[in-house]
Amino acid sequence: MKKGIGMIVLVGFAITVAYSRESYKDLDIFAEAFSYVTSAYVEPSKAEPKKLIYGAINGMLSALEDPFTRFMAPEAHKNMETEIAGQFGGLGIVITIKDGKLIVISPIEDTPAWKIGVRADDCITHIDGTSTEGITLQGAVSKLRGQPGTDVTITIARSGESDPIIYTITRDIIKIKTVKWEVVDDKIVYMRITSFNNNTTSELDEAISKILEKNPEYIILDIRNNGGGTLQASVGALSRFVDQGTLIVYTKGREGTPELRYYAEDSGRRIKQKMAVLINGGTASGAEIVAGALKDYKRGVLLGKKTFGKASVQTVYSLSDGSGLALTTGYYYTPAGNLIHNKGIEPEIVVDCEEIPEEKRRMIQKFEDGDFSEDFVGKYSTWTDKEISEFIESLNKQGINIEKKYILRDLEKERRKSKEERLPIADLYCDNQLLRAIELIKVAKFFKE
Repeated sequence: MKKGIGMIVLVGFAITVAYSRESYKDLDIFAEAFSYVTSAYVEPSKAEPKKLIYGAINGMLSALEDPFTRFMAPEAHKNMETEIAGQFGGLGIVITIKDGKLIVISPIEDTPAWKIGVRADDCITHIDGTSTEGITLQGAVSKLRGQPGTDVTITIARSGESDPIIYTITRDIIKIKTVKWEVVDDKIVYMRITSFNNNTTSELDEAISKILEKNPEYIILDIRNNGGGTLQASVGALSRFVDQGTLIVYTKGREGTPELRYYAEDSGRRIKQKMAVLINGGTASGAEIVAGALKDYKRGVLLGKKTFGKASVQTVYSLSDGSGLALTTGYYYTPAGNLIHNKGIEPEIVVDCEEIPEEKRRMIQKFEDGDFSEDFVGKYSTWTDKEISEFIESLNKQGINIEKKYILRDLEKERRKSKEERLPIADLYCDNQLLRAIELIKVAKFFKE
């Protein structure tokens, strides 16, 4: 893959040189301005040449009005490689700039942001009290990341909430395990892919081997809040669900450049069972490629909400001083020719996700953070409806007023923990989209023969 990127860089350089001789005379204007600033600006320390050049590059890219095209200073360029490798320090969110606002595409599961309650489509209005108005994507990343153990405070505007929500989050090393699964019914296996990085295909192969031993009839593939990752990982993952040689996705660049087509690889064992695929507004980029291909080939029935609509090709050009340029060079299309970028992938079965008001979420969090469930499970190894009713009544007297399903979910988690069993992966109490998929599978109304 590096070879392919290298070829693109060389071609791009050749084109630049050819055009510069005929059309880039305006660069002389920049050279004049640069000369005046470096030689005459009143504060020489602010007119350091490299600082000016970096600023000029950022200015050039901002004129493109494309939040995904960005310049990376050497350190940021190096950090990007660390992120792709599947481990980095920060909060655990995938972000973008949309209509001039800093938007959360999706929180990454089991990270500080995910645990505290950050949601897909949250708008981050302030970072440590400073407004994000006009901030660049790279600028936001720089502010949100930091040393593990340090705090950052973000202010969020959320649809349906009249007041701003303020979270103080402790940064941590983000280690991403991307594939999780469990049996949820005699016939059904639930599999969640949280992102697509360099570890995903190997994790998926390990999971598939164990899943096939269970001989399920159906797979529920959950790619909600999956912000994507690398194209290679997305193609590799899809190769486990479709036949070798199947077209997965193709790209179109500027006029005159060839289309690039990507096909399913030889991956050994494959999932051939019927599939339900869960998607939502946090499904983006590489995850949308997966959803689009599965839908086009009728390989899986999509359920949930429309995906984010971020599927552009960023080619990373390494510059001579170690800095980098991530430049949008094309857009991704599904096998059927559907543009994903700014459009998203529509589900075949629309199921809204339950929206939990912030006040209610905090009440649920208060219950889960306390010792209520642990104490109850310590007293009862199994429980009756009467004992649950008495437990709920006791909670109400202590100011905990939440629905029964949230209580049962936490009790099941504590029960498994007490027996040193694996904690639940699928939420079979409160995840209405997952529960709807299971319901439709069981009544044989999900798949069309």
